[in-house]
Amino acid sequence: MTLKLFLKNLFKNNFKKIILIFFLKLLISIFTMISSLVTGKYIDFLLINKDKSIIYILAYIYILLNFILLVLGYFSNIIHVKYKNDILFELINWVLNHVKRLNLDYFNNKNTSYLNDRINSDCTEVIVFLLDNLMTFILNVISLLIYILIVININMYIFIFIFMLIPIYYIIYFKFKAPLFKSNLAFKESQNICYSTMFDQIKEIKFIKSFSLYELMNDQFKKVFNILMEKSIKYIKVSSLYFSLESIFKTIILSIIFIYGGIQILDNKLSIGEFVILNTYSTGILSLFSSYLKFGETYNTFKTSRMRLNEILTITEEENGEIELFNINEIKIRNLKLSYNNILLFKIKEIILTKGNIYKLSGNNGVGKSSLINILIGLINNYTGDILFNGINIKELNMYKIRKRLIGIMDQESKFITDTIENNILLENINIDTKTINKYLFKYNFISGINSELNIKSILDNNNTLSGGEKQKLSIIRCLLKKSQILFLDEPTNFLDTKTIKILEEDLIKISKNSIIIIIDHSNKFNNIITHNLNIENKTIYLSENLNI
Repeated sequence: MTLKLFLKNLFKNNFKKIILIFFLKLLISIFTMISSLVTGKYIDFLLINKDKSIIYILAYIYILLNFILLVLGYFSNIIHVKYKNDILFELINWVLNHVKRLNLDYFNNKNTSYLNDRINSDCTEVIVFLLDNLMTFILNVISLLIYILIVININMYIFIFIFMLIPIYYIIYFKFKAPLFKSNLAFKESQNICYSTMFDQIKEIKFIKSFSLYELMNDQFKKVFNILMEKSIKYIKVSSLYFSLESIFKTIILSIIFIYGGIQILDNKLSIGEFVILNTYSTGILSLFSSYLKFGETYNTFKTSRMRLNEILTITEEENGEIELFNINEIKIRNLKLSYNNILLFKIKEIILTKGNIYKLSGNNGVGKSSLINILIGLINNYTGDILFNGINIKELNMYKIRKRLIGIMDQESKFITDTIENNILLENINIDTKTINKYLFKYNFISGINSELNIKSILDNNNTLSGGEKQKLSIIRCLLKKSQILFLDEPTNFLDTKTIKILEEDLIKISKNSIIIIIDHSNKFNNIITHNLNIENKTIYLSENLNI
């Protein structure tokens, strides 16, 4: 789905909310114009009428109008902010869902904090333009028509004078249109880079402290900040010059109207009240025309954000088939080759992995062990050859659902969400009861001793709550309780004591009867339960039986 089509459907689904916001803002505009009329009439009544009762009536009307404006403004602001944030969330969530489905290679050497800030700021700009600026533009058209009718009714010559000078406004705008767009784009890009640098330095605070990299990090931040300042000043210069010329032009027009109106009053051709109304509405007309030019600037900002969002949205999502599996008995790897930059990483002629076996994947660092696992679970697809589950190519399978239901993964660096221990184990797997979770937590000595204050409802805060060993145990428990039919364990013995390794060994033997287990392990501590070896030598992966068991 394109961005244009998504936005069309988004606003169609929220049409009633948008109409409510528009109606409230329209009422505010109408009551504001009426309030100005009442002020002008009040002045004229003071000059020509001695009836005090009229003064009270007009005062009551004025107070009532302003009270209504306050109430409307209060509810309008609350409703507007709420609905706008709801719509903004839908857009951001849609873009993020697309990004989460991009090929894993896309994120190589990608600054994720920059990407995050870019998506957030661009989505905000798009929604602000469509829901704020565009709506204001339409309201201003209605207000302008009313202002023009009232000004014509009071003095036709003022309207003709204003109308004749309006084209100068547009000449100023079109002169600055391209420079405003280019300088705004450069400013936004440098702003994203600067914020991502700040985020990265806070994220890597331990690394910075460990090597005392304060000066180096300060220099790095200063460099990107200076670029931001350079782009910011350039943008401010262009926009300030544009708005200064506009302001000077507006001041000249209003000064001429002020002089002309004063002469008309002295010649008894215009009342003071009418002059007040005329001056207010003439200012309003100029402000509205000015807003149209500012609308042009906001449209440029919108175009910039839309273009940057489309750059992300046009990136092809990873392949995901439609066939679902509920049982995996066999993995066949056939004529597999993986290369990076036309350099072969590894190849496999043919290997078959079956249930009831525990495989050990061995090889030096950097030979492609983790890459092979990522291929088998469908995260890398830029390979040649075939990966077959039960004889079906994984490119035809719905790997999203298969990973969720049938595959368990324990990485070297255990990852957790900011949530309870229970939810980190479940990860939407509702078939595991609390009693079973607690049993495994005690079995692996997770809740005891130093962890006496932890329980199943304790909150994990971005992995900082737990030590390396505790993270490893929790990750193992999560994999075991999922009862995966394919289980990948990457260096599972890291941070584990001998007793825990023995418990894990026993559990792996039990579940291997109904699972295909692949272990990456340099410690050789599981050699007595390994049934087969997957060795990577000379860029080729071989399968052999473990004759030592």
